[in-house]
Amino acid sequence: MQRPMFGLVHDLTHVCAHDCITEMVLSRHKPHNQPDIYAQYQSIRKHVEQLTTQQIQEIIADNELLMGTEQYPNLLQTDAGEIIKFFYPKNRLSTSTIFPKAKVFADNGVLLRKLQVIAPLTKRVAYCAPRKMYLVVYDRIPGKDLRMWDAEENGVALQGLEKYLAELHRKGVMFRGIHLGNVLMDDTGEYALVDISGLSFKSKPLSLWRRKRNLINLLGVEDDQKILLSYGLSRFVAGYCAAAGLDKSDIAYLNKKLSRRLGQEIDALSPLGLQ
Repeated sequence: MQRPMFGLVHDLTHVCAHDCITEMVLSRHKPHNQPDIYAQYQSIRKHVEQLTTQQIQEIIADNELLMGTEQYPNLLQTDAGEIIKFFYPKNRLSTSTIFPKAKVFADNGVLLRKLQVIAPLTKRVAYCAPRKMYLVVYDRIPGKDLRMWDAEENGVALQGLEKYLAELHRKGVMFRGIHLGNVLMDDTGEYALVDISGLSFKSKPLSLWRRKRNLINLLGVEDDQKILLSYGLSRFVAGYCAAAGLDKSDIAYLNKKLSRRLGQEIDALSPLGLQ
């Protein structure tokens, strides 16, 4: 079924706004201590490498498959420790047809670095016309995703995630696609974002409504329910609210809205949010 036009227009407006913000930030607020990164990125934006089907096949054959299949890889790793991420076309008309996700991914990496958020910094963008696929190349970021950490250190990673999410929101970052598999943590407790094409940026801290939406994005992920319920949803929300400095009326609002949307009773006002 073809997507309703009003939905596409809404998405186009959103992406155009993102593109304008990107250009404004990069042109007016060049990272002071990273001139080489900025110059390299500007070059990447202007020159997308064109690849043949044969070249794509060679790239797949020559590197380690991390995710996906040999026919449709999602992630590869090179001998040099680089990550190759693939983007495939959707079967319907969408904003990614006009504004490729590979470009948005590269944009977001630079914007996050400017905000001092660790994230992939794209070194290369390429496109294969016969297969209508894009790929980006970036250096692998140290660490393990939070699902892996939870299996080894139950609860430690989530406790830090409460504060990390509050800090992202303070910086105006809304990671719509957030889940425990695309947030990394290294051995020092430093966090990083990896699958960054689904981000939006605001010039000020997120509103309470957007915070609520993003908490639903995270806490409602089906694959993470066992981990989240074991940790305690109220406990997580209470830790987030404390880190964000929210007052009692804001916390009561989140309790009500999150309880309704998640189908779980949330009480972040109780001591430590214990259920």
